[in-house]
Amino acid sequence: MSNSDRSGSRVFRPRQHLWPLAALLLASGLTRAEPTVNPNGKVELTPELSRKIGMRALDWALRKDANNVPYVSCLLSIWFAGDGTIEGAQRIANSGYPRIDDECLSVVIGEKLKVPTSTKPELGGWTRLPITWVFNRLTLGDDRPPVEPDPAIPQLRTRGPLHVLPADYPAAALAQHAQGRCLLHVAVTAGGEVDSVEVTQSTGSPDLDGACVSAIRASGFMPATRDGQPVAGQTDVLLDWILTPAEATAK
Repeated sequence: MSNSDRSGSRVFRPRQHLWPLAALLLASGLTRAEPTVNPNGKVELTPELSRKIGMRALDWALRKDANNVPYVSCLLSIWFAGDGTIEGAQRIANSGYPRIDDECLSVVIGEKLKVPTSTKPELGGWTRLPITWVFNRLTLGDDRPPVEPDPAIPQLRTRGPLHVLPADYPAAALAQHAQGRCLLHVAVTAGGEVDSVEVTQSTGSPDLDGACVSAIRASGFMPATRDGQPVAGQTDVLLDWILTPAEATAK
């Protein structure tokens, strides 16, 4: 949950994506991230998130995991709160390197996007966020193909909100001031139904872990496809439950 007003949420669904955003150049690494654009106002990275992503590109462990390739990319489906806080992230295109795939999720969760000034505090929405980790900036060019969703990965439906809204916060977790992040491995049938959900990273609260599973089961998926036909598939989703300052200190 975000630090904004906990009065519910309506859904903002951007219609375009892959708006060019100025890349963050660093001494020995470069990362590009390009959020979705809405015709009425851009959803952009904040300078803080840009710096965080850029600094992570300097991690030699990520470079080693990438096995000396010049760059790799991932694509995220993002749910953000009305104040721009990223509360949910799903990889819909993997980099092909496990450590980098994990980093694609963890580097953005809980951070903020810059949302249109017309966005109301209770408004939430979806966007896509491609991230390119460049490990050799000399090979960077503008002719790289855009990052597209992998049809082999089932995708969370974006017609409605992700169920991490104020009304979804478990009462018991609120009473205990519990908050945290959960990583979920989800198996989805060819019909788009959730077959199983495994909590691979716990929030530390059984109530919040249960809410994580409930959120995924309630949200629904578009199934993976092969040769244009629906098939079963698997995916990973990271959710973030955050109390407002008032809730975190309430007695």
